[in-house]
Amino acid sequence: MESRTMKLAMQKKKQKSAELSASLRRMKGKIVRVLAWFSALERPLTLEELWREGGISHGDFALFLGALQALEAERAIHVEGPYFSLAGAPLPLSSKRETQDKLREEKWQKLLRNKALFRFIPFLDFVLVAGSLALGNITENSDFDVIVGAQQGRIFTVRTFSLCIAALYGVRRKSVDGKLSSADKVCFNHFVTEKGYCLAPPYNCYWQMLYRSLVPFFGSEARIQAFSRANDWAGGEIRFDDRWQSMKKNALAYALEALLRGAFGDFLEKALKRIQIQRIKKRIAREEVVLRNERLRYDDTELEFHPDTARIDAIVAKSQELLNRLDPKNDS
Repeated sequence: MESRTMKLAMQKKKQKSAELSASLRRMKGKIVRVLAWFSALERPLTLEELWREGGISHGDFALFLGALQALEAERAIHVEGPYFSLAGAPLPLSSKRETQDKLREEKWQKLLRNKALFRFIPFLDFVLVAGSLALGNITENSDFDVIVGAQQGRIFTVRTFSLCIAALYGVRRKSVDGKLSSADKVCFNHFVTEKGYCLAPPYNCYWQMLYRSLVPFFGSEARIQAFSRANDWAGGEIRFDDRWQSMKKNALAYALEALLRGAFGDFLEKALKRIQIQRIKKRIAREEVVLRNERLRYDDTELEFHPDTARIDAIVAKSQELLNRLDPKNDS
């Protein structure tokens, strides 16, 4: 009897050890994938950022630390001061990160000073900051990419007012703007209604990390949370901080909503849709835009303008290259 009890105890111990080993391998894999992505952006992460970007729960924090120690011992990751990156990433880390953080803060202050422009836009539900300002791989020439939530049936109206009001503020990024002239301007490249909250596939590590990093900037907290739930494929929730304020639209925006909510608003929406789609199609024909990864959409639920994904593809390829250096068999 005693021998049987000991045998069962040994089996349970081995099973627990195997489960812990498997959990450790999964955690190491998660850490490596996150670091590969941000190393491709040449942006090292702090311990807190790595934990957050990995979507790691509080209950797994001890496992997370153990996996980090194992990866450092295996020389799979590089640690410089408070920063972590994948082995093989460009060095030095700390000086580049400090420069990025300083520039990022300057850029954020510029965008925050123009926050009031969104108060004039009727039928606008929320604004999320995306792109390099959200991810942190900022440069002097970076613009401000935003995702705008619009009420159903008024997406073309929201886009029209967004572009016009941003132009009046002098911060609208136009398609003809080059790198230098687009710096510090707002790029309205994605509008969504509730039916279009979920980003259409295909997904890759770029879209996953971007959607984890989106920053709430303006509008309805409930709508932003609904958007976050619709994009649970990204593996994380949108986090609110002091850059978001539940700032209400002004009296002009509410008056325009009252005026344009009925039949006249429907007529205007249809007219704006017809005009905008004609202009979009002409631009596609003129510039011979090639649709890659289906990131160009224009309908009543979503307006997305990412016609050239070459830069995104290059980042994804660099991330995979870093992963392959650690494990040539890795094709995740």
